[in-house]
Amino acid sequence: MNEYAPVVSSLRCQAMIIDYKNELIHQHTALKTIIFSFKRFIENLNEFNSEIEDGAGYLSTIQTILGCIASSHKLDHIRLCCDEKSKQNFLNDSYGLLISGKLKESVSVYQTAHKSSMVDGLKPYQIINGISSGIALTETQNKKGTAWVKGIQDAFYVIGQKVNLQVGQRLYRGATLSKTQLNDFRAAITNGQKKDLSGFISTSLSESIALCFAILSYVRWLENTDIEIDNPHIPVVFELTNRKESLNFLMPDALRLPHRSQGQMEVLLQGTTQIKPTYIDYQEGFIKIYADILN
Repeated sequence: MNEYAPVVSSLRCQAMIIDYKNELIHQHTALKTIIFSFKRFIENLNEFNSEIEDGAGYLSTIQTILGCIASSHKLDHIRLCCDEKSKQNFLNDSYGLLISGKLKESVSVYQTAHKSSMVDGLKPYQIINGISSGIALTETQNKKGTAWVKGIQDAFYVIGQKVNLQVGQRLYRGATLSKTQLNDFRAAITNGQKKDLSGFISTSLSESIALCFAILSYVRWLENTDIEIDNPHIPVVFELTNRKESLNFLMPDALRLPHRSQGQMEVLLQGTTQIKPTYIDYQEGFIKIYADILN
């Protein structure tokens, strides 16, 4: 029995779809801006035979674009939190009542990326996912990470008694895949196979945010490798559609004051998430993989 069971025993659970659409910037415009910028970056690398280190200059460009998109989401988020009938307002109220102390600290630290929060050279989210995947950690990392993982799992449990996601909820995730990994997804679609995404899975309600993170991941990968020709990678956006009744989730920004949200519309999924890829769409400059969330 979970230690928080007595706290949530009287709650009635509400299933929802967070049908968020940014009112300040059209998603098509945001996506085209990212793709155009990334295309120019690739053209410059090819034309001038630039060194991999030149990616550092592009990082500032894509981070600026990410900041602009996130700011529009942030302002829109504030508007929604002021609307007593909105789901964002409901989530903020629910989190304020149910999540505090160690649970709040654990969820909040997962979003923290500042150097001052690093433990023995790793960021909190790297340690938390390291605990889940069983990678080697220092004693201090392991101690802190174990406590954070428990806090996040307990937060999932508590919020899951109050609210969860309905079938049909759409989420986006940005990543960088190697040729081998992409072929694995192709094979999974052909053979009707399922795939597991391990650790806590960070997704977004915004496709443009996911694409930004996919490209950031790709450029950082370029900076740290010299074997692109032998081991090609490509930015990938996953469009995930929930097919599971009552899918547990956390929205970390609901623990922040609206004007202090990160603007990334992050939705965190619990533990290993099983998906079934259904289609691969070859977009300009990146690949989009459609998949169903099974559990």
